[in-house]
Amino acid sequence: MKLKIYVVVAILLLSIMALPVAYAAYRNVVDLSVVTTTGDIVCNLSVDTSDTYIENNEAFFLITVDNFKTEGGQTIVTSTDIDYTLTVVNTGSDIGLFRYVDDDGNTNEIAEDSLTIQRRIGKDKASQQFKVYVTADTNLETDVDFKVKINALQAKME
Repeated sequence: MKLKIYVVVAILLLSIMALPVAYAAYRNVVDLSVVTTTGDIVCNLSVDTSDTYIENNEAFFLITVDNFKTEGGQTIVTSTDIDYTLTVVNTGSDIGLFRYVDDDGNTNEIAEDSLTIQRRIGKDKASQQFKVYVTADTNLETDVDFKVKINALQAKME
């Protein structure tokens, strides 16, 4: 009888002493650290059109992408790098062809019926401008309706 009591007490003592070790092992597996960096994205798009914007007999309009805005007389600059995609497309059945030149002289050279431009803008106050030339696939004077869209995402941090 005494032997059974000693065995039961020994098992209880071993269980109580092993409990913190099992808990610590469990905690080591569950505890982890996640570090993320996010920021406020400021990415403004403006499109400037005018009937007087003509160069070498080609009409053009200006697209400007800014990474800052002014509110209440205070300039707010984006806190993170931004990857953005500009898309210029015809609306309806319009027949415009688009060709662009950016601030650095980069161009798509051949006019297309839709235009996609991918760029990155940093977190220092900056503007990027694109001159988009528009022609029609006819030789007649015509109005071309188009739509400009921007999709901006926080750039991957490396």
